[in-house]
Amino acid sequence: REPEVASFLDFIQQRSAPAWVYPMCVMAAHTGARRSEMLRAERQDVDSETGIITIREKKRVRGKVTTRRVPISARLKEALAALPLENGHLFGKLSVQSVQKAFMRVVGKVLSGAKDAEAKARKEAKRRTKWSVLKGYHVLRHSFISALANKGIDQRIIDELVGHQTEAMRRRYRHLYPQTVADAVKQVFG
Repeated sequence: REPEVASFLDFIQQRSAPAWVYPMCVMAAHTGARRSEMLRAERQDVDSETGIITIREKKRVRGKVTTRRVPISARLKEALAALPLENGHLFGKLSVQSVQKAFMRVVGKVLSGAKDAEAKARKEAKRRTKWSVLKGYHVLRHSFISALANKGIDQRIIDELVGHQTEAMRRRYRHLYPQTVADAVKQVFG
């Protein structure tokens, strides 16, 4: 839900982490961008005047880079403004592994380091946060899509924002909150 996503972003913003972690989390949460799309993002993709970010995608047409345009929220604008001004890639030249490891460290998940299971469990218990259950940035994409669907945003607009083309893709990502479904039934049948 949106309040949980906002709480998560507040948590990430306050954590000690590389400068790109918080802006990357906000971008995933407020645009539905995939991790690979964020890693391909370039400075020129952010148009501050129009308030639009262009997302370079590869999934829509295999082997061909296509784009989609998503409005920039106030929080995303602020987060991106805090990034170092460098030419080229928006988040610098990062590997998928380094991005995932940084995310896991920030949420409090221990990836390795302890040789035996008991030592690893103790180490993880010390670092654990309520957000340790998150496996990566992709959950923020799901939250973005679910939030839009639960606010009654037209499915065509959601498809345009996130690049969905098939019903199977829509079903995989769109999770209606149980209360939304209950309210819909109540609205019709009382």
